[in-house]
Amino acid sequence: TQAGEAVAARIAHRHELLTTFLRRLGLPEAVIAHDVEGLEHHISPETFQAIAALDRYLSDHPDVARSVRS
Repeated sequence: TQAGEAVAARIAHRHELLTTFLRRLGLPEAVIAHDVEGLEHHISPETFQAIAALDRYLSDHPDVARSVRS
């Protein structure tokens, strides 16, 4: 159904954004995979929006992302 497709798209988007965000922080892939599986199902919309904003900032400021990783 269209509703099911919308839910699946939302979950896929959450998974992708959380994975990208944690990679920007330089976390190991095994940690990312484990954490994303929990986060994508239990994170509030407000926290997800905050992480999305921070991910956009880190994407626009790779020097900051590098400093966070070190």
